Amino acid sequence: MKSKRKHLKKSKKIVVKPKPKPKPKSKPKPKSKPKPKSKSKPTLQRTEGTPTPHFTPTDTCIISVDVGVTNFSYAILRGSSLILEKRRVCDFKGSKDYVAMTETVLSWWEKHLIPGAVLILERQMKQGIMRMFQVALEVAWFHRMGSRARVVSPITVKRFWGTSTGNYKKNKIAAVTKMDDITGAGAPYEIFAGMWSALRLYHTKMDDFADAALQAFWANSVHGAS
Repeated sequence: MKSKRKHLKKSKKIVVKPKPKPKPKSKPKPKSKPKPKSKSKPTLQRTEGTPTPHFTPTDTCIISVDVGVTNFSYAILRGSSLILEKRRVCDFKGSKDYVAMTETVLSWWEKHLIPGAVLILERQMKQGIMRMFQVALEVAWFHRMGSRARVVSPITVKRFWGTSTGNYKKNKIAAVTKMDDITGAGAPYEIFAGMWSALRLYHTKMDDFADAALQAFWANSVHGAS
């Protein structure tokens, strides 16, 4: 019996592999709902196409600010009238009394704070006193006028006017030169040539005036009044 068992072949086990389950079809991602379009502001609307420097007298009062403490410059553009001023907000640069500072500034603009007025602020890129002052002005404007100030990056305005040089001091010189050019004979802002020349007679540091004015002209060129 033992010898026979040796010769018996072992039966091979047949293993039946289960068929792989088909992968479930991935469900199509639900389409995201389109974001509701924000309501356009009634005073300024972006013009179609690529904007170019041009002057369009409007009834919209544009207040353009180059934020500073010891050199606070602003331009007020309405119709064919342009006011350029530079004042001292407080006695020393390290002041942090933002409430008093904003009240001081708003008092300068009292007669220009009409319905529909627009405040354009240069965005302060570094954290510190100037950034805090910018925010304080935004808050004060909102509570006073019921509308938000428009904060614009300085590079946006510089690229529009072609005054970006990559160097802080050279940017200042380029801004003054650009104002000289666009208020020259036959230029889009020739109407303001007399006022700009008069400022040059009484001030040696003109870059603050130029920054505020170019920002106001940028708003007038890029946005048209409705």
